[in-house]
Amino acid sequence: MNYRLLIDFVVIEFLETLPRRERLLLRGRCVAIRGEPRAHSDYTEPDDVGRPVDIHICGRFAIK
Repeated sequence: MNYRLLIDFVVIEFLETLPRRERLLLRGRCVAIRGEPRAHSDYTEPDDVGRPVDIHICGRFAIK
């Protein structure tokens, strides 16, 4: 099953400033997360209303 991955436009703009290698790494990880989000969760933390948000560490970045 594939899930929908929602990405803030600010993040897309930020990705454009990164070196190609980091952009490709993060893009590939987002594709993997879309396929199986729980398999890529390093830890969770609650959002503003208490729902768990999965967080994955990818190099020097955290993908929430």
